[in-house]
Amino acid sequence: MKLILPTAGKGTRLRPFSLYRSKSLLKVYSKPIIQHLMESIERWTNFDEIILVISPDENGYKTYEFLKSIYPNTSYRIQEKTIGLADAVYVGINNIEEDVLIVLPDALYSGSFDFSENFIAVKEVEDPTRFGIVILDGNYVIDLEEKPENPKTNLAISGIYYIKDTRNLEKSIKKLYEMNVKTKNEYQLTDALRIFIKENKIRAIKIDEWYDCGKVETYLETMLYILKKEGTNILSSSESSTIVDPVFIDKDCHIENSTIGPFVDISQNCIIKNSSIENSIIMENTIIENSNIENSIIGSNCKIVNFSGEIILGDFGKLISK
Repeated sequence: MKLILPTAGKGTRLRPFSLYRSKSLLKVYSKPIIQHLMESIERWTNFDEIILVISPDENGYKTYEFLKSIYPNTSYRIQEKTIGLADAVYVGINNIEEDVLIVLPDALYSGSFDFSENFIAVKEVEDPTRFGIVILDGNYVIDLEEKPENPKTNLAISGIYYIKDTRNLEKSIKKLYEMNVKTKNEYQLTDALRIFIKENKIRAIKIDEWYDCGKVETYLETMLYILKKEGTNILSSSESSTIVDPVFIDKDCHIENSTIGPFVDISQNCIIKNSSIENSIIMENTIIENSNIENSIIGSNCKIVNFSGEIILGDFGKLISK
């Protein structure tokens, strides 16, 4: 089995944090999202190669270099233009004969999977207009729609696809190109699968949990999920401070006269003084003094002094009040 990870998207919904890094390299609990994901995938099944589909820029190669350092069986293919998920998948599966597991790497998942037949992982959602959705007959997919205005079900495609008939999926995507079928001006995998299911069965498997890390607000939700699962881990000393579980504080941080938590993730080499922080992500090399921060994401190499409230601040930002 080949594992296909399409990572070429620009991550616009995660800006400003995806400007200098791939969204799959954003960290929680000291690990990039893609590493958390890989640890889950290894519990589901075995694969002989990881194929990253990357953009032809520095962020794409950084993702490849990181994953290759942990999984030597990683290779990459380049999606020259970001013209849709179907095209990214086509780049990944082109000329592959064996079965493939395709996983979108900007989310975390929990579930059990049967690899005896083609399947799509799905989950009930409150707003199916934001997703590709499936229509079922029993447990099998009979139709799919990409972000429909009037959805027929609330079963969203969560980003996990197992295809035994890889060449048939490749043919379906080629047909999509030939017909020039686009949704929202992109070649969508959902539309390719509509062609695929005319001659191939796909089972829908409902998953237990799905945390989409592709937006700023859901990045915070993912942090909450991981902290609840992993619990408190403090790798730095703190002086005259209160820790409210669960929190993660990475190495080489200096915490002084502050209250941290609940639900705070602080990356390495940060300085926090005379402050309170809850429900927030603080990236590496950031300084926070005399501030009360909640429901916030603060990038790397930032400095915040005398601030109270919620803030989304990109890398190298400054917010210093008198």
